[in-house]
Amino acid sequence: MSRIERGRRLPAVLAAALLLGLPLGAATAAEDGERAKEEIAEAYDAVEDYSFEKKDDLVAWLERRREQLDRQAEALREKARTAGAEASERLTALAERLEAQREAASRKLRRLGDASADAWDDLKRGALDAYEDLEKAYRDATADDEEA
Repeated sequence: MSRIERGRRLPAVLAAALLLGLPLGAATAAEDGERAKEEIAEAYDAVEDYSFEKKDDLVAWLERRREQLDRQAEALREKARTAGAEASERLTALAERLEAQREAASRKLRRLGDASADAWDDLKRGALDAYEDLEKAYRDATADDEEA
C-alpha cells in the first residue's frame, strides 16, 4: 500500500474508532502484556538454534537478560521498601520467590557455560526455558503490581 493510499485510509480508520468509542493511541494492559509475551518468545526463538560454536554468544546474551531482570528486581525491592505495610509484605514475598527462581536459572546458565558439545542441546534448552520462564514471571509480577 502506497503512502498516499495509507493517508486516505487513516481518516476513515480514525472516524470509525471515534464512532465505536475505541481508545486511540493507548493499548490496554492486556494488549501490552500480550505484546510483551510475544517479544519474549521471539527473542528466545531467535537464539534456540545456536550451535555449540556459539556457546559464548548465547551465554553472554543470557547474562545481559539477567542484568535486565536484576534491575527489575531492584525496582521491585525499592517499591517494597516504600510501600505500605500490606503491599510491602506482598512485594517482599514476591521478590523472594522471583529471587529463588533467578538463582535456579543462574545455576543452569553456569552449567551451560561449562557444557561440553555432547551436553550442549539439553543444557541449552534447560537454560533457555528457565530464563524465558523467569522473564515471564517478572513481567507478570510487575503487571500484577501495576494493576493493584
